[in-house]
Amino acid sequence: MKKIQADYTAQPLSAYLHQPPPPAPSAIDFPKFTEEAFHTEFPKLLNFLLQFCPEVPEETAMRIQFATIGIAAGKPFEFDKLPEAQKAEMSLALKEGYAAIEKRRDAIGRNVNGWLVGSAFGNRGFFHGDFLLRAAAAMAGLYGNDAEEAMYPLTTSSGRQQA
Repeated sequence: MKKIQADYTAQPLSAYLHQPPPPAPSAIDFPKFTEEAFHTEFPKLLNFLLQFCPEVPEETAMRIQFATIGIAAGKPFEFDKLPEAQKAEMSLALKEGYAAIEKRRDAIGRNVNGWLVGSAFGNRGFFHGDFLLRAAAAMAGLYGNDAEEAMYPLTTSSGRQQA
């Protein structure tokens, strides 16, 4: 193996092509991702993340609707500047939305002897526009494989009977 590996080299594409390297990308100022932030600052985090997510046709209507409440790729979202009524509505929507995602996550698959067995991972076509399932899958665990590649059983009990 070492002999085979010794025959390989790693180099940037620009060096392989005998071209000057491209300019370094700008540094990205990532916000602090915390569990609390996903409950309270979700629109701000979403605006940040959307700048790295090119819009696809099935999201066009949703992105237009998002823009009406200040959610847009790379734009600041200033919760503190909203009128009190909108702050209350946004807070309630965040709370209810998070609860809906948790509820959907806890219902992924079918119950087999106390284990939830199923798959919630796949490509865009797998989800068929079911963004709640997509969010629930992300909450359950990032980087999951689709059903053809892996199974992720989930349980919340030890299976022992209470006396």
